[in-house]
Amino acid sequence: MKNNRRLFYVILVACLVNAGILMNYLEKYVQTAEARTEQILDNTNNNLKISVETSNSWNSGTISETISKLNWRLNGLNAVNGDGSAFFAIANLPSLANFALPLGQKTGLLSLLLSQYVTINREYDITLRDGSSGHKYSISATADQLHKVNIPINQGLEAVLITTQQRGITYVIAYATHLGRMGEFEGIFQNILNSVRFGSSSPFC
Repeated sequence: MKNNRRLFYVILVACLVNAGILMNYLEKYVQTAEARTEQILDNTNNNLKISVETSNSWNSGTISETISKLNWRLNGLNAVNGDGSAFFAIANLPSLANFALPLGQKTGLLSLLLSQYVTINREYDITLRDGSSGHKYSISATADQLHKVNIPINQGLEAVLITTQQRGITYVIAYATHLGRMGEFEGIFQNILNSVRFGSSSPFC
């Protein structure tokens, strides 16, 4: 049980990287360009093509970095608004998530562990616009809750985390705002989410 808790804790932190650390990371370290259709080939998954369309008023770009502590090559896409108060990201998760995360969702263990660190407002299965299946968590967290998992943000956040498996690899789609501001960006987030595509390296239709 102790090992399982440790395993799911690592997965939780990996997910919250997309909903917390990225809030600071994107503005400081990721080079962004004027918003457009972004795409990346995930070389950790046979060059799976990931594509997303971002709002013209947001900056967007790609994420690709080796996380040595987790032996994990992070590959994904991001979009962030001008003041960094809202962002959208898609990224692969460490290989240990490919088995552990679906099992944790099926048994309810992942929800149990998540609820020790954040507040789960809703949780359910969804189908993405490209036909992919996913599991959606709507969560909120205060600054104190985030500090407990070593995320250095001094404001709470509201976030949506969607997990999906593509060719056996687990990805997370995450979007977040500061606590209390999700309603301001709901329409933009939904438009971006509807544009997400996973597929072969041939051009999308």
